[in-house]
Amino acid sequence: MDHFDEIRICHECIGEAYLAAEMRRIGSRARCHYCGKSRRAVALSTLADEIESAFTRHFIRTADQPSTWEEAMMRDRESNYSWTREGYEVVDAIEDAARISREAASDVQELLDHRHGNPDPSDPGDETEFAPDSYYEEKVPSDAAWAAEWNRFEDSLKKEARFFNQHAAEHLRSIFVGLSAMKTWEGVPIVVDAGPGRTVEALFRARGLRRGRRSSDLRQACREGAAARRFRRGNGTATR
Repeated sequence: MDHFDEIRICHECIGEAYLAAEMRRIGSRARCHYCGKSRRAVALSTLADEIESAFTRHFIRTADQPSTWEEAMMRDRESNYSWTREGYEVVDAIEDAARISREAASDVQELLDHRHGNPDPSDPGDETEFAPDSYYEEKVPSDAAWAAEWNRFEDSLKKEARFFNQHAAEHLRSIFVGLSAMKTWEGVPIVVDAGPGRTVEALFRARGLRRGRRSSDLRQACREGAAARRFRRGNGTATR
């Protein structure tokens, strides 16, 4: 894997906007292995570090074998069920997430596979992260825990104490604690003073979006925003 130490990739060969900007910021002028041009570039291993971190937070490797229930369905003579592994091939997933070329995605996969793979090639063992035949899918955010806690919060106000109680206070504290210190990935506080004479002079109440001509535009914007957040760290996911 020593040959990867010499490979550089420039920010122009990275299509994901946030990732490209970050690689441009920390990179230095060098000849890009993929486009041949001299631009601000980083070692391929640096890009691989960022992709590995993003995959840890936002992707999951899917099962490489059917579950017990799926095996039963396959054995059922009256069923036409055929098992197919969920997700996307690892190279496709890397290529799509970082918006890099197929060649670059294959190189990143090979580098990450070397990091995580079984050091003994004669021992197949279990599939490891970023293995050539592995599949990945994006994690689906869930508000189930928050929804359950909110239901408890409502019940405590309705049934346990008419106005307020310790459980309600703890729940609200868990939501808002540290909020005033959080910043966007650009370093801008997410809580600002508003009112006459301030930068934000007025606030407007928004209503839920109903079906209409512009809903598809909003969905597309949300998808693009979600893609960008994959590579942002810590409090950087917060927005105003």
